[in-house]
This record gives sequence, C-alpha cells and structure tokens, in this order.
Amino acid sequence: MIADVFSVDALEVAKQFNLKTYAYCASSGCVALQGKDLIDSVQQRTIESYKTILHISKGLDLADGIILNSFMDLERKIITALQENKNKYPPIYPLGPILQSELASINETASKCLKWLDNQPPNSVLYVSFGSGGTLSHDQLNELALGLEMSGHKFLWAMRASNGFAYSAYLNEQKEDPFDYLPKGFLERIKDQGFVLPSWAPEIEVLRHGSTRAFLTHCGWNSTLECVFYGKPIIVWPLSAEQRMNAVMLSEELKIAVRPKENANNDGIIVEKEEVSRIVKSVMEGDKGKEINRRIQVFKDAAAKALGKDEQRMNAVLITEELKIALWLKKDHDNNKGIVRKEEVCRIVKRVMEGDEGKEINRKIQVYKDVATKALSDDGSSTKTLSCLLSDLLNGK
Repeated sequence: MIADVFSVDALEVAKQFNLKTYAYCASSGCVALQGKDLIDSVQQRTIESYKTILHISKGLDLADGIILNSFMDLERKIITALQENKNKYPPIYPLGPILQSELASINETASKCLKWLDNQPPNSVLYVSFGSGGTLSHDQLNELALGLEMSGHKFLWAMRASNGFAYSAYLNEQKEDPFDYLPKGFLERIKDQGFVLPSWAPEIEVLRHGSTRAFLTHCGWNSTLECVFYGKPIIVWPLSAEQRMNAVMLSEELKIAVRPKENANNDGIIVEKEEVSRIVKSVMEGDKGKEINRRIQVFKDAAAKALGKDEQRMNAVLITEELKIALWLKKDHDNNKGIVRKEEVCRIVKRVMEGDEGKEINRKIQVYKDVATKALSDDGSSTKTLSCLLSDLLNGK
C-alpha cells in the first residue's frame, strides 16, 4: 500500500494486515536553511498544526520505504545521506520526476493565451503564476503588476483576486473578478506587452512553449519540477507551506533561481515594483539570467535521464526490497562521479558468492524460479517476458 505522508495513520492499519507499506512524499528533501524558512507549522510548538507535523514525522517510521517525487541529481546530498542511514530511517526511493504530461482539456481563455504565445518571439516571455490557490495582498498585487510593466519584458500572468493578504487559498473558491484588483488602466497599457488571464493557465503547455523564457513561481514542488524538466530559469516567490524551503534550495543550493528582496513598510512585508522590475530584467536579459539558464539546462537533461530510468528503478526496488533476491551496489558520489568503487564490487561479490546472505538469496530465487517455470507452463507460452513474470509475481500470480 502506498499512502501520502499526510495519511500515516493508514500505515498502522496496513501493518495489521501484514501489507508492505510505502509513504509517498510529493515535496522535496531539504538543505541547510534558517529557521524562518521552515514551514509555518513548526514555527510555534504550541499550535495544533505543530502536533500534526510531529505525529506525521513519527508515523513515517512505520513505512517499509519512502518514495520521493524527486531524482538523485537534483537532491543528491540529502538523498545520499538518508540512504546511507537505513538503520535509522526507512529506505528512500527517489522515483521522480513524476509529472503531468498533458491536460485533458483546455478552456477558451487558456486557448487564447496559447495563441498569444504563438505570436511572441522565442524565449521572450516571463510566465507568472502562484499556483492553483496562491493569492497576494492587494498592495502586493499592484506592486507586482506595475513592476512587470516597468520591466518592459513580455509576460503571461495567471492571476487570482486578492484575499487581503498573501497565502494559499486552495479551499476558497474565488467569485470576484481578479481584474478589478489591477491598477487603473493597467490592462490597456500592457495590451502589447502582456497577457493576463484569470485564475488558471495551462501550465505544462506554457512551460514547454518555445516563447517562454522564465517562470515567476510560488515554488510549489510540482511547479518546481516542471520548471526543471522544461529548463526554464526561475524567479522564486514563496507564499506558504514548504515553499520557502524550496526557494532556498533553488536559489542558494542549486543556483537555478533568483529571489526578490522584500522590504518592510506600514502594510507589512512587500516586494516593491522597482525590485520586481530589477529581478525580471536580471533573469530575462542579464548575465545572471544567462548563468541560471546554463545551469538549469544541466538539470533539465538530468531530469529527462531520470525519467527514462523509472522502469529500471522500479525493478530494482522490486527485486531488492520486495522479493529480496538481489543486493544493491553502492555508488561513490564523491566529486559527483557516481561510480562503483572496486572495494564495493569486491564486497558485494563476496556477500553473494560465499556469505550466508548469498545462500538465503539463492534459496529464495529457487522458489521464484519454480513459480516462473509454472507460470510459463500455465500460460502456454515460451516467450513470456521477465518483466511480465515479475509483474505477475508482484500481483500474487
């Protein structure tokens, strides 16, 4: 059984039925960061949500493994550290990037925005979106709008109406017209520079489009992976949840993003229009943007490579952790080489060829050999593939 990390109570129930259990983590790992960048739920230990996070964290120990929607080249340090502490943590399996590849349907407004993109020069447009629920204060929304206009660069903005302050409003249906919150005359002034659509844009189609140069994002993990997969430089603007942690990783650890500077005024923390204009220009036209683009192309290639290895990784998990008829070779990631050292080859060969562990693996695989032979006989075919056999075994056939 695979359960979302917020459903750890299900893991305990599954154990009562002797089920193999895996927790699915749809967000990133972690890097060194300051306490202020941690999620809001752990900032105060007296609030109820802190207790919930603590309960979830403890509950993960019940899992036989944790599946991450990430890949090794993106979070090598933290994934390696967790994998090397199997006695302390459940096994970690980075099986990402798990992405939505296409949309089932596109509404009329979304179709118009794609047609607008078709008419723009290559790599000329900044895509702006705060996700399906992200909102800004009215003052911040105005500063963002004016800053985009001041930058002089083309932009495509999927905007939501202001809710009075910045947060993610996934459970709140917006009934107001978002355009009512824009500065007076804004839409008319930017009609040749930008395209603004209410609430939602077909993000996959926008990011894969040749006219899109960069992405100003709230740093939700799905949007982050999409940025990386399609190779678009990032402007990070985190709002809530783990988004601040993602922003630190992208801007400080991976260096594939820039983050605007916030200022404090009488209305709270705000990114002023001059800063918006500056940060947009730095990504769209400056040397900083060129370096970020160069770096993110490396991760784009790594993401495509990781996606192509999904079946191999799943097979490896199956035969080592589920069937227990194989052993892992550990790679040495010093200097990011990712090679298997001769000492490790020697160690693993001895374990298989002469140790008690090798004898146990041999005993188990003979059982599966007999099962496989019977499956071939029952199927009446001599050409049934190994992958089909493994699939049958996994499904109890």
